[in-house]
Amino acid sequence: MSVFVGLFFLSVVIFFAFYFIERRSIFISLFALNVLIWALAVVISTGILENNDFLRLLAIAVAGLIAVGLLLGPLVLLVTLYLNGFQILRREGLRFHNFLSMGLAVALTFYLFIAPFVVQSLSAISFFHMLFIYIGFLVSYAIAGKHSLYNL
Repeated sequence: MSVFVGLFFLSVVIFFAFYFIERRSIFISLFALNVLIWALAVVISTGILENNDFLRLLAIAVAGLIAVGLLLGPLVLLVTLYLNGFQILRREGLRFHNFLSMGLAVALTFYLFIAPFVVQSLSAISFFHMLFIYIGFLVSYAIAGKHSLYNL
């Protein structure tokens, strides 16, 4: 248990060091996740959840909230992209480069909600199935690229 506590405090120190050095780094979220993982390891290693029903129920509720948050992640991303796209178009005008956020939102909406039904009906045709997989790779690259651009 003392090893977990030591690693937890080390991860907290590393998190705050990176937080005060560069707040816009992508490593901040990784170190925050690292702090949560070591905190969970400390809680599990102490055995406090085995003896206390209230804390066990609280841990289940927190895990449920985290699961709901992860499941709502794509929806939150879509809403954010649409709002950001409308805001950029309203503020900066109707130019081609101002449609990037809106275009990604429309493409993600199509890919997540419309394309699976189309591909399901065309699954016997392997060309369309491969095209769907190719577009999936492009969408994944676009999402990763969009998030990495904000953290430069």
